[in-house]
Amino acid sequence: MREGKGKGAVLQRDELSDLLASVAAKDRRALASVYDKTSSKLYGVCVRITRDHSAAEDKSAASRQSVSSTLRIMPLSISTP
Repeated sequence: MREGKGKGAVLQRDELSDLLASVAAKDRRALASVYDKTSSKLYGVCVRITRDHSAAEDKSAASRQSVSSTLRIMPLSISTP
């Protein structure tokens, strides 16, 4: 698996595990990071399932809205390194 930084970068298993543990601890920044780093992959999966770019964008937008809603209601918790 290739490594990278920023949006669209492929997450390593350890990095994803650490981020998800932080999400479980109600770390909003970690949730935003998981979404940012996996949203392009999610879109690709949606395209494969729907076989329609417009429908895939609708599904991706729905997930983006769900994450945004979760971030608004989730209490801010900053994880320590």
